[in-house]
Amino acid sequence: SCLPAMTEFRRASSAVEALERLVTELAGALAAGGEPSAEAREKFVEASSKLKEVLPVADKMRRKCEARAELEAIKAQLREKLPGAPEEAVKVAQELVDAEGEGC
Repeated sequence: SCLPAMTEFRRASSAVEALERLVTELAGALAAGGEPSAEAREKFVEASSKLKEVLPVADKMRRKCEARAELEAIKAQLREKLPGAPEEAVKVAQELVDAEGEGC
């Protein structure tokens, strides 16, 4: 169901917010110039960890978006090739394929 995905999204969202805060703090600390403090180094390590946490979720979300875009393009092609087809063109096409398979 959508519950695990929502939990994953919320966890990633929290990590992104923490990462934004850390980067802002790091930018402020480094703007002062000189050698980074021990605290700044700790924040960098924490920011790196948060980034590693977010990257797999971002990659997964990107793949889902690409798949959705591909599906929508295929639906548009089906509507062009099957004028007057119902809105559920993918379902109708699958039913046609299934029906042809039954006749063999």
